[in-house]
Amino acid sequence: VLMSATRKAKRKAKAKRIGTAKPSLAKLKAKLWGLLAPAVKAAYPPRCYTCGRAPLTGTNHHAGHMFAKGRSHALSAFDPRNLRPQDWYCNINLGGNGAEFARRYIAMHGQAEFDEVARMSEIHHKWTAPEVQELIDRIKVGLETYQSYYIETYGQETR
Repeated sequence: VLMSATRKAKRKAKAKRIGTAKPSLAKLKAKLWGLLAPAVKAAYPPRCYTCGRAPLTGTNHHAGHMFAKGRSHALSAFDPRNLRPQDWYCNINLGGNGAEFARRYIAMHGQAEFDEVARMSEIHHKWTAPEVQELIDRIKVGLETYQSYYIETYGQETR
């Protein structure tokens, strides 16, 4: 058993050296979040969506979820409609301040769009590396391109 684990480790190290190692799904998701969160924060004024605190800067400037991303397989985890700038207190201490987030979201976007995002938060989706890579490629183009693709591709699962 030790011999095969050693061989496996050597193969993995060699693949990494020559550039053939594929990133894990977890690394791809982290990369996507690393691109998506700043795009969301840049798309809106640096003001907490839920409490209005401003200006948001540094570690007090988060991309918060209306519906928690804790369930990593929920479709809403990477849905830009589910993300807005939040301060540390609302995002961390208040767990996203979901009730206020929802109230403001409905006032701005209407009940129908809120209901669609809510449905997506209940749908479990087993992400694949190619899907996440496609999302990475889309967010690199821009948030608008990403959002259009996301809704067109994954919004169908709610119907």
